[in-house]
Amino acid sequence: MRQVLDSATHVVEKAHYVRIDSDRIRSLAGQIASEKPQIPPWDYFRHYFDGTEKTLFYLLVLDTLNFCFWPKPGRKRWSIEYKTQHLSGYNALAAALKTAFESGLPLDDPRYLASMTVHELLEVLGGEGQ
Repeated sequence: MRQVLDSATHVVEKAHYVRIDSDRIRSLAGQIASEKPQIPPWDYFRHYFDGTEKTLFYLLVLDTLNFCFWPKPGRKRWSIEYKTQHLSGYNALAAALKTAFESGLPLDDPRYLASMTVHELLEVLGGEGQ
C-alpha cells in the first residue's frame, strides 16, 4: 500500500500541467442535477443481486478490490471460468465475488473482511494468471 501512496505523491508533486477546474465541476454538477440520470440495466449474469443490503456489501467489496488487472511483463492475465464464459479483469472479479456471496461466504461481515487472509482472498478469486 505504501508504494501506491508514494507513487501517487510523486505524481501530484510533479503535475505542473494538470489542475482541477472548480468552476467546470460546479457547472457539470448543475447539469447532472438538472437532468434525470439514466440508470444502466443491472448485469445479473456477472453481478450479485438479492434485493437486500447484502448487494450493497457486494458492491463495496467489488469496488474496493477493483484496481488494475494488467499483468506484470511476462505474466499471464488473471482470468476465471464462470458458467459458460472465460472472464478476465473486472468481469472476472465481479463474477468471482458473486460466486462467493452466493455460496454464503460472509463477505458482508466487516469483521470477517478485516480478518481475511491473503490465502482466503486468493481462494475466493481463484482462476489462473497474475
